[in-house]
Order: sequence, then C-alpha cells, then structure tokens
Amino acid sequence: MWSIRFCVSCAAQDQARSTVKIDARQLPPQLKKPLLPCYIISGDEPLLVQEAADQLRQAAETQGFDSRECHHVDSGFDWQSLAASADALSLFSSRRLIELRFNKPTPGDVGSRTLRELAQHMPADTLFLLVMPKLDAKAKSAAWYKAMDKVGAVVQVWPLERRELGSWLSARMRQQGLEADQDAIHLLADYVEGNLLAAVQEIAKLSLMQTGTRISAATIEVSISDNARFDVFGLVDSALAGDMVRVQRMVAMLEKEGIAPTLVLWALSRELRTLVRLASSAGSTGRVDSSRARSLGVWQKRLPLIVAALKRQDVKAWRRLLQRAARVDRIIKGAAVGSVWDELLQLAQAVAGAAPLPVRDSA
Repeated sequence: MWSIRFCVSCAAQDQARSTVKIDARQLPPQLKKPLLPCYIISGDEPLLVQEAADQLRQAAETQGFDSRECHHVDSGFDWQSLAASADALSLFSSRRLIELRFNKPTPGDVGSRTLRELAQHMPADTLFLLVMPKLDAKAKSAAWYKAMDKVGAVVQVWPLERRELGSWLSARMRQQGLEADQDAIHLLADYVEGNLLAAVQEIAKLSLMQTGTRISAATIEVSISDNARFDVFGLVDSALAGDMVRVQRMVAMLEKEGIAPTLVLWALSRELRTLVRLASSAGSTGRVDSSRARSLGVWQKRLPLIVAALKRQDVKAWRRLLQRAARVDRIIKGAAVGSVWDELLQLAQAVAGAAPLPVRDSA
C-alpha cells in the first residue's frame, strides 16, 4: 500500500490545471519550467523518443533530481518492488527520477492498478518518466493513463513525414557544422528512407570526413556506397524476398562490420509492424490495399516485396514474429539470456519464410 507521503502543494496545483499535451518538438521550452510529477513519452520513432527522454533527464538533473532508477517493464515485471521503491525515502538523494521503459503500450492489470495508486499518492521529490511505444485510443482511455495524465504531462513523439525529412536532415547537419546542397539532402533522404538512427550516424560520419567543404550529392554517394550500415535495409529486403542464403550472408556481414544490433532489430521490427497492419487490413481476401500501404510508409518500389512476404504467412504468424522481436530487444537490454546475433538471424530467416526455432526465454 502507498503511504500518504506526497507533495500537497503539487497535488493542489495539478487538480487545478488542465491536461497537458506536449508535442516533442515543443518540449525544450516546457522543460525550463518546474517539472511536473510525471511524464509519459510515447511514439514509434526510436531516435526521437530517445532524444525526448534525454532532454527530460537533463532537465531533471538541472532541477536537482540527482538520483535515477531505471526499470524495464515486461510481462514478468515486479510491480510490488517498484511500489516499495517509490515509497522509500532515499538515503543518498533528496530528489529522484524513476524511469519505466515499456516494450508494449500497456502496463497490464497489476501495473495499471499500481500506476493508479501511484497517481493518487505521488511520492514527494520524485519524478516519474514512462517511456512507451505509440499509445492507441484504447490505451489512452485506460484508467491508468487518465490517472497519470491528470498529475503529469504526455509528450507525443510523431514520426517525420517524408516532406519534413529534408529540413530535419539539413538542421542535423548544421548542428554538426555541415552545409549540404539540396541534391545532397534529397539523396541522403532517399537512402535512409525515414530511418533516423541511420541518418544521424551517417551525418556523424560525414562530420569526421568533411572540414569546411559544402557537401554535394557526389560526397553523399561515395559515403553511402562505402557504408555497410545501409546494408541493414538490404537485409530486410532480402528477408521480404524470401532469399534465405542472402539473409544468412548479410547477417554475418553486419555482425562482422560491428553494426549495432539495435539498428538491425529496429529495421526488422518496423517491417514486422507494417506486415501485421497490412495483413490485418487484407483480411480473408489477402489483397493489399496500396493506399493503406502508402499510409504506412511503403514506397511503390517496395510494394512487390511486401506483397510477396504477405503471401507466405498469415497475420497470426506475423504477430508471433513481432513478439519474437520483443524478446530480442530484451536480450539486447540484458533482461533475457541469449545470443543477439543468433536471434537476429533466426528472426530474419523467419521473415523470409523459415520456421523459427522454439523460444527458450530466461531472465
């Protein structure tokens, strides 16, 4: 049970204010104000979610939250220990940040009850940060969400539209002291196809290579052609095409090149989410709606690959593979035991049509 140790003045202020919704792009000026007791950061774009969370952590440190706890919330998460931790006085810090990272947009029944109780009796000098995948209408109507939203703020991270990507890339380059012509920006945008993690890594590489030179399309072409990072997209396309031999070869190459497993998993998970949504909308007819595919970011030139993949498996199979991707994420974060690259290979081969090996999950 929660004790009645909470900030009375903050609670009174929160009762009087209206619900706060913040676009992640407008977050910095909001964080210059006294922080609210709770923030929910939600979205499907990993880089932008990560950067929004980084901004909030920095603001918390600036405002005296000098201790931080981080918890990864999965199906076996111990909510009772979180409640005890939140209720305990810190011996080493006067103000604490407690961060909860969710791998799905729901805390479950026990978590929902715990979060509702927490919202009713928010511990003093404690800031809660909930980092979650994109929340749908059902999640936003849940009691836990309404309770936390009432005492805090929701930071919504929206994915970049294709028309916004060029401006975003230009701004990122300027942050690194780089200037690029429009042809170069367009070429880079075409190559990354919305993968902001890959874009940031490529810009960082360019900043090391270029000094005082305006970047041209030719520079981008040379840089990308020598960049094994972009073979991540080749791996995904090979898996969609069902090319098992090429999938195995590319996974081995990516591991050898030292590519971050998180980037490979991001690309596979993104494709799996698209396949689940398209398979669901196709229903029993099995016909892919091209307008629906475009709304999900599938370019016309890649549509045949998507259609070919959807013919191999039904929506239930794609959902199981998405759950498998969540397990790989736990392995990467140290919350489950396994070989990350072996799991990535099995996941990619399963997308290509191979029967996945049984899951042997352990913490």
